[in-house]
Amino acid sequence: MTTIKKILLIFFCLFMTSTVCAAGDISHSLRGSVRNDSVKSVEYYLKNEQYTDAMLELNKLLVAYPNEPKVYVLGAELLRKTGQLNEAEKMAKDALRLDFKNSAAYTALGYIYMDMALTSDQSDQRQKNLRNSFDHLFMASQYDPGNPMSHIGLAEAYSKNMQRNKAKDEILKAQELSFHNPEALYEIGQYYYKTNEYDKAEKYVEKSVKAGRNSFYRAHYTLGVMLEQKGEIKEAQQSYLAALRLKPDLSEAQERLDALIKVSYKENQAQTSTTQDLFETVDENLRDLMKADYYLMLDQYTEARDLYIKLLEKNPQNTSAVAGLAELYYLKWRAGYVSSGNFTSDAIYIIKAEPNNMNEIALLKFQMINERKIPEKVRQRLINLSITESFEYYDLLNEVRAEFLLGNYEECHSKLLRLLEMKLSNYEKFKVLKYLTYDNNYYEAILVLQELQKTYYHNEEIEPVEKRIRAKFQVAEDKVNEALELYKQKQYSAAIPIYEQVINCFPTYKSVYLHYARTLEKMENYEAAYSKINTYQKLYHLYPDDNPEISESEIKSIIDYLYKKMKEQINQKKI
Repeated sequence: MTTIKKILLIFFCLFMTSTVCAAGDISHSLRGSVRNDSVKSVEYYLKNEQYTDAMLELNKLLVAYPNEPKVYVLGAELLRKTGQLNEAEKMAKDALRLDFKNSAAYTALGYIYMDMALTSDQSDQRQKNLRNSFDHLFMASQYDPGNPMSHIGLAEAYSKNMQRNKAKDEILKAQELSFHNPEALYEIGQYYYKTNEYDKAEKYVEKSVKAGRNSFYRAHYTLGVMLEQKGEIKEAQQSYLAALRLKPDLSEAQERLDALIKVSYKENQAQTSTTQDLFETVDENLRDLMKADYYLMLDQYTEARDLYIKLLEKNPQNTSAVAGLAELYYLKWRAGYVSSGNFTSDAIYIIKAEPNNMNEIALLKFQMINERKIPEKVRQRLINLSITESFEYYDLLNEVRAEFLLGNYEECHSKLLRLLEMKLSNYEKFKVLKYLTYDNNYYEAILVLQELQKTYYHNEEIEPVEKRIRAKFQVAEDKVNEALELYKQKQYSAAIPIYEQVINCFPTYKSVYLHYARTLEKMENYEAAYSKINTYQKLYHLYPDDNPEISESEIKSIIDYLYKKMKEQINQKKI
């Protein structure tokens, strides 16, 4: 007996003990928001196959409300789902003893007896269980005619007994009653799938998805299987991703998705293309690498680092994993995090790595950690990477990144537009987006996101990335506002580190340069203020706002004023 079944058996015994010990009359109706929330939690756990959590929550409910039929019905469903049919039968019968008109209890017994019929070796026992299933599902339909589940059960029972016309009548009744019920629509789809009516099956599973888009993972997964069988690979991938967002540990969805990604990759490789694709190799480690890169885009450093190290322990020369690890530590340094205890051992992988066009930018960024200015050797190499004038995908991508790291934002923007004019695959666009987030180049990342959303069939996959990027904008805005409060209090020196922090994490955030310049002007540091306002002007033109903070004429006036004051200050120093 498995551990989960042992736990559930103990749980069943607790139910029965509590029932025997209970005294007094307790209302059968649900009372109180806490209890309703608990019931909803159990229903959610059952729907998502989290049986231990469901058991724990049900046990609490029984202790508080030992005479509540609903609790016993949920217990019966839990036991049935875990294959403990005899215990499930007893639990459902207890619900009926508490409320003999309880339609849900009759439905539960109907499905329990149907499962018993399917697992019966003896013909007479099978027929007996099937008759019991009919009887209880029929009683359920009489006490609650508007519930589609009893009709679906009757349709299945009739179908198994080769009574096709009666089965058809019942499933049609269920269809009429299931308009907004995702579970019922799903079960109708399953019924049609079992009867080999695949078009109808897909239709109703798709309806189930639409009715329960944000909660019913099984419908997304089943729809993915159906679409995959029809050869609609992109649509199937989208369904598997939707299922994984609702249930991240759904291994069968992850396995099918990984297999389809590899199929898509091989198909792309077989086609003539002017560009390379995202990955050079497709092997068993691809999933871990993709996950690690995705975690890093969302600043989930621990999860990303664990996967990169897992890959490097298998193969210390894994170019992509080395690059990801280097990017990770650069991002952590930019964000102001103290180096972890793993830094030294992790750094060995990076230091030993041989640079190539796919990892060199990452390795150069690693050399910039803890440096106030870009080391001269690194700067010279970035300059070389920025002037390759190549028409190859990776080379042009490196040009974009090198220009940004050098602070040449106009050139970076121009080259990114040139890169996007190439016939890039969705994987290539996603890779551009990934590296822009690694570089803290968020304005350009938004531009690529908008391009990607036009063609990428994993739109739900990039939503968290977009939210994370939008959060960067909000954090930068909040920090600038914090500095502005200090500015108003004439605490100029206290505002400076906040401006620097914003620039460190978001080098092209426009507003920070305007207010930084104004603060430096108040401190009579005109040369630095002049440099900051010129940067603001460049960014103002590169990334225009619908409602800019100031007009272009005002920017020009500030530049002229600061230039004049800077010259006066320089002349005074000479004297």
